[in-house]
Amino acid sequence: EDVKKITHNKGPLLGFALASIDSVGLRLPRLCTAFEIQPSAMLIPPGSSAMLRVVFRPQREDVKKITRQTKSVLTLANLRLISGDEANRQRMRQLVARMSADERANLSSSKSLEALWEKLPGEKDIEELQLFKESPTLTFDLLTNMRIHEVALTINDDYLDETIKSTSSFYFPDEDETVLFRTVCSPSPSNNADGSGPVLDRVDELTEDEVEQAANSNDSSARGEACCWSVLPSSLNFHLRGEKHMISSSIFICNSFKSRQYFEVSTNRKNLLQLKPTDGYVEPDGGHLEVEVKLRVDKLNDDNRAEPIYITVSMEDEHITVPVKLSDEARPQ
Repeated sequence: EDVKKITHNKGPLLGFALASIDSVGLRLPRLCTAFEIQPSAMLIPPGSSAMLRVVFRPQREDVKKITRQTKSVLTLANLRLISGDEANRQRMRQLVARMSADERANLSSSKSLEALWEKLPGEKDIEELQLFKESPTLTFDLLTNMRIHEVALTINDDYLDETIKSTSSFYFPDEDETVLFRTVCSPSPSNNADGSGPVLDRVDELTEDEVEQAANSNDSSARGEACCWSVLPSSLNFHLRGEKHMISSSIFICNSFKSRQYFEVSTNRKNLLQLKPTDGYVEPDGGHLEVEVKLRVDKLNDDNRAEPIYITVSMEDEHITVPVKLSDEARPQ
């Protein structure tokens, strides 16, 4: 399936548009990888328009998960469109280049905003901007002039069956997948009563639930324990004695699936914990990724220390919770 969106530049200046897909806060975060944007970055002359094409190519496992949802209209992902005038975008890139690494990190952890500093197709440098002697802090003011539109990409359950039937790829398995066939006769035929020849014995037809159960059993035995993901360690311990500002630690997301997996990390105490990165991909077949966890000791008090602190890691439609424990002891040497 594909959707077309037209972007208009009604102003007198050369404009730009950057498009990206995210799934923050959605029930099926992995679906964002099934979307393709064509093009994802463009320059739009004044008084003209450009067309953006969004293509959705879900895998069969994705379709199964969609059909299991109870909502009649399901949000698959969010389309984020950032636009503005090209001159200010190049000004921002020039200012960001003057920043230190720490200043650049504090500016934005969003990949969609980081794309603002990159070269666009057909871009020409505005040389006059080199004459500007501006402070890097002006970047924040320029960012506020950028327009950010978010469009929910949804699918209507009423049309889902029709969509699946029109897409033949859902009915033909890939070469590396196991297919479950229904047994319609017994393997050892018996003879007719008159001895004229063999006849096939009648067998009970499998119900849909039995087919699903057998498929799951077959799939699990074929993949074994390898098809899973985990988070290490199972809990985080911060030792506070002698610490006044920030304490750093890490968790590791391990992916034993056969494909690259999308993940998201969040916490119930955003004022105390800083996480980096908060989303991304983990490579397959034992790949792992480190998430840095920083505790702001200066924000702790008797009230918020008494409340539970935890980190939630999401992959596919599963969640793993990592409790965070605080100790008044000194850090072990």
